[in-house]
Amino acid sequence: MRFLPLMRWKEIYNKHPNSNHNRNNRYTTLLLLLTFSSCVISQTFLDQELDQNEIKDFRNNPALDFFNIDLSVDVDDLPYDQYGNELWSLNGSVKFQTHYSTKDQLSDFAFHRDQAGLSQARTTLRLDFLANPFERVQIDLRGIGSYDIFYHQNREDFSLNEFNALADELAIREANIQFETFDNLWIKFGRQVVALGESDFTQLIDVVNPRDEREVGLVDLEDARLPITSTRLSYVGQRWGVDLVLTHEFEPNRYAGEGADFDRYITLHGVVDIDKDRQPDVGVSHSDKILRGFWSHSHGDINIVLAESFSQTPALALSPRGGNYVDEVYPELTTFGLSASWVEGFWLFKSELARKNDAFIPRSDLEQQLALGYGQGELFLEKDTVQALIGVEYSGYQNIQLSTEYYSTTILDYEDSLLLSKQESIVSSRVVFEFFRDTAELEILWAHWVNADSDSLRLVYNYDYSDEILLSLGHINFFSDDEEGELYPYKNSDRIFASFSYSF
Repeated sequence: MRFLPLMRWKEIYNKHPNSNHNRNNRYTTLLLLLTFSSCVISQTFLDQELDQNEIKDFRNNPALDFFNIDLSVDVDDLPYDQYGNELWSLNGSVKFQTHYSTKDQLSDFAFHRDQAGLSQARTTLRLDFLANPFERVQIDLRGIGSYDIFYHQNREDFSLNEFNALADELAIREANIQFETFDNLWIKFGRQVVALGESDFTQLIDVVNPRDEREVGLVDLEDARLPITSTRLSYVGQRWGVDLVLTHEFEPNRYAGEGADFDRYITLHGVVDIDKDRQPDVGVSHSDKILRGFWSHSHGDINIVLAESFSQTPALALSPRGGNYVDEVYPELTTFGLSASWVEGFWLFKSELARKNDAFIPRSDLEQQLALGYGQGELFLEKDTVQALIGVEYSGYQNIQLSTEYYSTTILDYEDSLLLSKQESIVSSRVVFEFFRDTAELEILWAHWVNADSDSLRLVYNYDYSDEILLSLGHINFFSDDEEGELYPYKNSDRIFASFSYSF
């Protein structure tokens, strides 16, 4: 799960009354959650039909991709079916999902929704085509199409950019070919996902792909990464390798539009006019460049990353048009990062460290800088940052996985005129239960913003009715008593969500 890093303009919303009601709701929800979790744990351990000698590995299985092959053996010794022994395959899924917003929206901001009620009724079709026309050659095509009947039936209630962002989608998500040119030297070209780093929650060295951040906390990591057209060259030796990634287009993170429940700029409407048309010129002749070296061993791996790339998260800059016009801009960052993991018994330890040069950090004195105008005022300062993450997972209990991560960003050469604190930190924890002979799963995910009194709590229950049918039901809560907190504008965006998925 990934959360949107919002700019907390202190001068714009600093007069909202605090209330103990939100805090009481938080404690009540946590109490009910703990009660329900204890019942699930009891059921898990009382199920005598489970094989007590089997400890399930809860780590995500890598997709069929030569970048994820076992580095402890030589590529030449791998069987052909490591890459797929079928000439081609076609599969997909149809999914219907609906969201119900449980609270009236805050009236202090320009949300289009005022009252609790239905907020999504979306049908999504996914198609995946995979072909292996020759040995060590793979072609991958993945398409998606979605239609939200709720948005279409209430079109007049939404802004144009919100409708365009959330109502429909028809896209080729992935279209790439990968093959071996010389011994152990691979090329993968086309629209693809290049996953780097160890974190399940934040981005440190994972700088290649933009993210889908239209619905805070509701998009899983496997769906949050958006493919981008790029070329990836990999040399894979025994237990080590080198990757070079060159991107051939720029795509920013995807955000909900104006007035949506998770509108990124909800605190700025009526204060500034934002131009979103300016984007970096990235192409074949001017590519982002990401270099990774990695070493794998029986207990884990180590990665070193050096990147020159444009940030997919925009900052705001004064526009030459003057007045209250501002432009979205995307800083070009130099990133040097390290990541490492270590497995010991039932424990997985992971860490990441990244230094990013010339990041755009927003200023706190927005109105004064707007008054100075283009050429004299500035809405951000360029600062170097250091990001760090440590995490641990434990899977020693039958059908239970526990994990937690601590993430922080430190601004170097800090100045008091900056909007953010010198150090911003987030703690996230996840508990996953599997029961009823692994046909049902309960996931609990909690995140806490250390610098502000803000939390998010998500509960999801998945049930495999059959190999083809998956049913899901969940609830997400947002808590914030801090008017300047990350989640304060969205504290009433709690949702109940459900989905039905048929795979073929």
